[in-house]
Amino acid sequence: ISACLVGSEMCIRDSTKLNLERGIMETNELLNYVYENAKMGKESCDTLLKELDGKENKIIDAVEDILKDYEDFEIKAKNMLVDDDREEPNMFARISASMGIKMKTKSDNSDANIADMLIEGLTMGELEISKKIENTKKSTNKEVCNLACNFKKFQKNAIVKLKKFL
Repeated sequence: ISACLVGSEMCIRDSTKLNLERGIMETNELLNYVYENAKMGKESCDTLLKELDGKENKIIDAVEDILKDYEDFEIKAKNMLVDDDREEPNMFARISASMGIKMKTKSDNSDANIADMLIEGLTMGELEISKKIENTKKSTNKEVCNLACNFKKFQKNAIVKLKKFL
């Protein structure tokens, strides 16, 4: 009987260790997701503002506000990540986003078109982070989960603000 107890105790210990490791991995994955998306959003807004430089678009102030929020989330997530665990956004995705913004603003730099581009990106980001939060909320560090939830809330609020430009 004592051998069974020792075996079951080992099983519980190993199971607890695996759950802890899974929680750490999911926490880092969620944190990296916020970091990468905040950085991509920041870079996209920065590219967009450069394309709008010297133009009289009414949406510029809204884009600058969104840029500041992206910068804040990038910094918060970066500070929470261990350098070895931080993943930078995919270079191809970054170049593709930048080129897409430049092409779309050259063909139509109206406030409605810019709002549409931003809403599209924010909506995709909100949907993805919603899935990630739902899939990891039970095992993720609460501070990281709160950051991800605040990032989701920021995206949702930004979409509402941008809709007035459509």
